[in-house]
Parts: sequence; C-alpha cells; structure tokens
Amino acid sequence: EYYLIEGQIAPRTMYANFNFIYKDELATKKNREIAQRFAPKIFKIDNAVTDSNIEQSKNALKKIASANNEQILSLSQKYNLSSNTINILKSIETDKDKRADFLNKLSASICKGIIDPKDIETTPSIQSDLNSTICVINKDNSLRVPQPFALFSNKEGVAKEIALNVSSNYPTKEREPLFKSIYAILSDTLTPNLVWDTNLTNVEKQIIDASNKYEIKTQVMKGDQILIKGEKITPE
Repeated sequence: EYYLIEGQIAPRTMYANFNFIYKDELATKKNREIAQRFAPKIFKIDNAVTDSNIEQSKNALKKIASANNEQILSLSQKYNLSSNTINILKSIETDKDKRADFLNKLSASICKGIIDPKDIETTPSIQSDLNSTICVINKDNSLRVPQPFALFSNKEGVAKEIALNVSSNYPTKEREPLFKSIYAILSDTLTPNLVWDTNLTNVEKQIIDASNKYEIKTQVMKGDQILIKGEKITPE
C-alpha cells in the first residue's frame, strides 16, 4: 500500500483497481481560462453623453438653418458644403417629416453605442480577437444579448451609418454630397458613449470560475495504467 503525493517519484507502475471518474484540474483550469477569455465584455451606455450627442447633432443642423451669409461661408469651408447641400440640410431642419426621420435615424444609431478606440487598445482579448463579444447595458438598464465586437463602431463609423441612412432617401445626384456633409458634421460632433465596466466584466469571469459547467471529468477504467514507475507524480 502506498501513500503518494504530488512531486513524488512513482515507486512502481500502477493500475486502477476499479472504475472511477475524477475532475481533471489542469484541463478544467484551461477550459475556464478559454471561457473567461471569450466572456462578454460589459459596456454601459452613458446616458448623459448619449443625450449630449443627440442634442449637439440637432444644434449643428439648427446652426446651419439659422446661419447668416458670413456663417454659411465659414460652415461651407469647414465641411465642404455646396449651396445645394446647405439648402437640403436646412430643409431637414425646417421640414417636420424630414426632421423627424433624421432624428429617428440619428437616435437609433447613437443608442446602439459608440465605442472608444482606447477601450479596444486596453482590452487585450478584443484587440487580438475581433470575434470577441460585447454585452451592452442600455439607457433603460436592460441588458442586450452579447453581440460580436465587429458590430460596434467608433464615432466615424456611426457618423457614416447615419449619413448613409439619411442620404439614401434623396435622388442620386444629391446623395453623395449630402452623405459627405452629414458625415463630416457628425464626425466632428459625436463622442463615444460606451463605457467599459471592468467590475461587471470581472463578475462575469468570477461566475465562470465558480461554475461546474466548465469542469472536465475523466473516466478511468479498471486495469488502466495510472502511474509509470520512475515518473514524477503530477496533477495530471
């Protein structure tokens, strides 16, 4: 009869006297590490920044609609606006239906979330694997289903999405200059509104660490070799 401990050299080759199942600690640890790596990163929508983005975008349109000749010249140079595009932007502000359509598309895109590139740089698993998932807590504190990181955009990406959605309603001749102008204005106006919550992200990892779901169990049958004489005894 032998009392064996980890690190000891096996005194002889040994075989199982009966069938048994054991938890493979090393395999379980590796499995949990993989699960933690791909656990959703939790982000929150910053309500104040979201509201500010919408308000600043509305103000940008108002500014164009109410601008005098000198201000129009300045805005035209800043955003490369033609007189025709300025008139279209003014109509979006002054026409009730067009304004409502613009605001709906604006709000929908902004409320999906604008990610800060700095968070990508400081989150290794996102940086190295674009299949990483992000879970967002909405303005109303509801939790979204985890989504691939690739579905989230920085401010330029969101500006492009809004510009494309709004300009698609216009004739081909007007579409491209309108797209470019809206994109330029919103790229200059929007700021990231997704805040990475490291505490909640770590809670997700802790849940994985405590869960039996990721345990790896190995079955050993009677007669299976379990130790070889002269080998060091390891957790495996």
